[in-house]
Formats: sequence, C-alpha cells, structure tokens
Amino acid sequence: MNYRTLGITGLRVSEIGLGAFPISGLWQQQDGSRFGWTGTDDGESIALIHRAEELGVNLIDTAEGYGDGHSEEVM
Repeated sequence: MNYRTLGITGLRVSEIGLGAFPISGLWQQQDGSRFGWTGTDDGESIALIHRAEELGVNLIDTAEGYGDGHSEEVM
C-alpha cells in the first residue's frame, strides 16, 4: 500500500480509502420513507473493514449522516 502525508498534520494515510456509505444500510427519513443500501450485513461489513486494514487501508470515509451514524457504530 502506498501512503501520503495528510496536509500539514503529519498523518500518513493510505492512497486508497474505504467508503463507508454502504455500511450504513437503510435508515428512515423525516417523511418516514426508508433510504440507503439494502442487503448490507453488519458481520460482512466488519469483515470488510478488517480485510481493508490487513491490506493497509487506514483511511475510512464516513459521516454521521450515513444511516444516522450506523456506519460509525459498526466501526
């Protein structure tokens, strides 16, 4: 894995990151409708995160809005 320095922080991050939006699964919007990814399983998501770490990925893109914070809970 190749790494780069993140700005002036001195942090070394992998050139390839893991996007966590699919980990969020479905969540409920204000109007009551459901939105997001279907078919995601927390166990599979955890296995994916571990495999990414084994391959040297240390940059994970997540946000509170991904499943109302579910992707962060899984991590």
